[in-house]
Amino acid sequence: MPDVVIALLTYGRAAKATSLAKQLIATLGGRSEHLLIIENPSEVTIDQNELGQGNYTYVLKSRNRGLDNSILQAACFAKRKSTMIWFLCDDDTLCFERLPSILDHIKKTDNSVVHVPWANVDGTTSESLSFNEKYLRMSFLPTVCCDPSPISVRDLVHLKGTNYLHISMLNEVLNASEDIGEAPLTAGIQSRNSETRFPVLETFLFGYSRTLTHKAILPRDQIEKTVYRRASAALSFFKGKRMSFTQARTFLVEIFSFKFLTFRQKLRFSAKVVLRLWF
Repeated sequence: MPDVVIALLTYGRAAKATSLAKQLIATLGGRSEHLLIIENPSEVTIDQNELGQGNYTYVLKSRNRGLDNSILQAACFAKRKSTMIWFLCDDDTLCFERLPSILDHIKKTDNSVVHVPWANVDGTTSESLSFNEKYLRMSFLPTVCCDPSPISVRDLVHLKGTNYLHISMLNEVLNASEDIGEAPLTAGIQSRNSETRFPVLETFLFGYSRTLTHKAILPRDQIEKTVYRRASAALSFFKGKRMSFTQARTFLVEIFSFKFLTFRQKLRFSAKVVLRLWF
């Protein structure tokens, strides 16, 4: 029965991260799971004295090295401990009373990858997900729990900066196991993000595409259609900010290079890009 490292990755939200970490430490109590807190530094960081005693490790980086670096660092930490790893972020609403049941399930499962479901921002949930549906939902980092032992850090380093590195990490595990389990309860409610701290082009178009194609689980046509939907939705982040012509051209060149999109889909995407140039 493998144990679990819960990795809380945080940046720029010290108050929220501190509150979440304190509740996690209290909920875990005398349990065997280990909490790993990795913080990229900002103006205000977690005061470790506020966390008290517990089974946790706190790491404050010397400089902001980005989300992907923290994901790799956390995976290596769990790999050394020969445990599963479950990722958490600092801005979602976790249901702490469900945590023991979720962790017990993870520790009993034979699956190398476990999808931990979260309710949507409106509180709705989905049941009886297919393999592909679970896999695609795992672009949301806190749904990801896996055995990191098959992961090759050397193979993943070049994907730092995509902000979706965990997808390629999952691909490496799934190429060895080819199955995704499911936790029995939703872990909480996903937060609504009207803005992003990530660069839109580098993350939601190129980053998403690069990580999905690394040791790909999905066929190329499905990858292109999935990236198209993600990039199309990400255009909303430009609302009120006006996209530059260079950004617009880059978006369009990449989307028009996709071989499995229909001409109508490409035209629809082009219309959205043109709107973001002016509004």
